[in-house]
Amino acid sequence: MTELLDNSRLLGIDIGSTTAKVSFSKDGQVVFERYDRHLSHVLEKTLEMLESAKDLLSEAPFTVAISGSAGIGMAEASGLTFVQEVYATAEIIKQLAPDTGAVVELGGEDAKVIFFEGGTDARMNGSCAGGTGAFIDQMAALLNMSIQELDEASFRAERIYPIASRCGVFAKSDVQSLFNQGAGKDDVAASVYQAVVNQTIVGLMQGRQPEGKVLFLGGPLFYCS
Repeated sequence: MTELLDNSRLLGIDIGSTTAKVSFSKDGQVVFERYDRHLSHVLEKTLEMLESAKDLLSEAPFTVAISGSAGIGMAEASGLTFVQEVYATAEIIKQLAPDTGAVVELGGEDAKVIFFEGGTDARMNGSCAGGTGAFIDQMAALLNMSIQELDEASFRAERIYPIASRCGVFAKSDVQSLFNQGAGKDDVAASVYQAVVNQTIVGLMQGRQPEGKVLFLGGPLFYCS
C-alpha cells in the first residue's frame, strides 16, 4: 500500500455494496472523483465513470488499485491489485490524519469502526444491514420520503423514540407502531438517525471508548446532515 501511495499517478476504484467510487490523483492531488450508486450494475457503472475520466487517464501510465466489498471479483477478473478496504482506510488515515483515535465508517450495507490507540483494532457489523445506509433507505421508503426529506424532517423533531436498529424488520414494526400511537414524521425521522447512532455505539464499539479524534466516513455520514 505504501508503494502505491508513492506513485505520482494513481487511480483508485472502490466498489461497495450499493455505490461505486473512482478517484484519480496526480502528484498527490485529486484531479478527478466520482461517487455514484451502481444499482447492482457494477461493471456498467464503473466503465461509465472511467469513460468520463479518459482524457486524464490517457495522458500517461498510472497505477491502479481496487477495493470494496464488491470489488474483489472485478480485481480478480481484470488482474488488477486488490486492497482490502479496512486496510486501505487505516493506511490512508495514518498518513493524512495521524492524530485520529478512531474511524467510524457507515457504508451501504456494512459498518465498521477502526481504533488506532494501542494498535489497530477493526470491527465490522454482522450479516444484518441494521444501522447502515440500506437501513436509512428502508426507513425513508417506509416514511414515503426521499433521503433529503428524511434529513430535513429530522431537524424539526421535538422528541426521540426508541427504534430497533439491529434489524430492518423489527425497525419497520417499531415505526408502524409509533404512527399508530400518533407520532409525527419529523420525530420518527430523527429517531431513525438516533437508531443508527445507537447501533454504532452498541453494536460496533461494544463498550470500547474511542480516544482522541474520531473521523466519520461513508455515504450516510457524508450526504446526511
